[in-house]
Amino acid sequence: MNKMFKVLLLIETSEMYGQRLLRGIVKYSQFYGPWTFYTEIPLYRRTRNETKMSALQMGCNGVITYLPNSKIHVKDVIGNLPAVVFHGTVEIPTLDSSVGVISDFEKTGCMGAEYLLRRGFKNFAYCGFKRMYWSDARGESFVREIKKAGFATHCYFYIPFANKDKSNVCLADWLKSLPKPIGLMACNDDVGQQVINICQIENIFVPDEIAVLGVDDDDLICGLTNPPMSSVSLGAEKAGYEAAEVLDKLMLRKKIGEHIIFIKPTHIVSRQSTEILAVEDQVVAEALRFIRLNSEKMIQVLDVVNYIGVSRTTLSERFLKNMGHSIHDEIKHVRNNRIANYLIDTNMSISDIAIKMGYTDVGHISRYFKSYEGVSPQTYREKYKL
Repeated sequence: MNKMFKVLLLIETSEMYGQRLLRGIVKYSQFYGPWTFYTEIPLYRRTRNETKMSALQMGCNGVITYLPNSKIHVKDVIGNLPAVVFHGTVEIPTLDSSVGVISDFEKTGCMGAEYLLRRGFKNFAYCGFKRMYWSDARGESFVREIKKAGFATHCYFYIPFANKDKSNVCLADWLKSLPKPIGLMACNDDVGQQVINICQIENIFVPDEIAVLGVDDDDLICGLTNPPMSSVSLGAEKAGYEAAEVLDKLMLRKKIGEHIIFIKPTHIVSRQSTEILAVEDQVVAEALRFIRLNSEKMIQVLDVVNYIGVSRTTLSERFLKNMGHSIHDEIKHVRNNRIANYLIDTNMSISDIAIKMGYTDVGHISRYFKSYEGVSPQTYREKYKL
């Protein structure tokens, strides 16, 4: 019989990200435990000695915790206990007894930028927290990707927990000053919610004037905004499962490979806050709408041309001028995104997804998907879905 390990959890559970981490941890324990869990308030809300005493008094074998910054030293707090530490910075200490887990901030920013570029925007903005590494890193990546496409980004950073009324006034002034229409990425869903709320107060229409994209895909927060907010999903449940798997090895004194694990964003969940095509050329906008509405059908470029009613050469030239890529590329991108969403968000078999998307068999959809994503549908699902 497996030894019943005692694990101390120091994770913020008031938000969806922490709750999803916990789901993944619990799921691993159910398969390979069982473990006894002790939950305490997060590390960054208590003194070092307080936490160290808690872990020792409980006789814990390991710790899973979150550190928002590098000011807190893991070893000072949990001693030599095996630990998996989710970090908000890249300054991760490499201790034999601990593994650092960090979100791929760069990929998150790139994914957000690509998503808004695909919507046809020519104006872009990023709104984040000041002096928070993870927010800065996402913003820098977003700005770089937008710059590669030939555009500039309007940035705004405010200090969290500062005077709320003053902060809201400053944010409102900035939002009113932005060129419209504009695609805005927020550093997380909380900031995205704040942006949408202020837009409502200031009579700025979302998404018609400002399309808002958050990060974390907290479905409660995203559902509370009006309109509901699109968001980058970070695959937190899978991250929790993998964290528990690594901690298990550490507690069993097994060797592990890397002492840093990167969590990549999985996909973007589209909701009404970005349901707009910011393309001045209405012919191109109509072509984009047609492609999105028929994403589960085996449409070709000729189908788009016939629907629009202009020559193939004319439509292709106008599409490339406005979007920076071909009609064929857009069809492939939209269809592959739909397949990816089915792989991650549902339990449908790949065979059923193939039928849903109009393919003749699993081999057909696999070749199509791999040509775009670089991996088979099965490998993609194993990588991103728990």
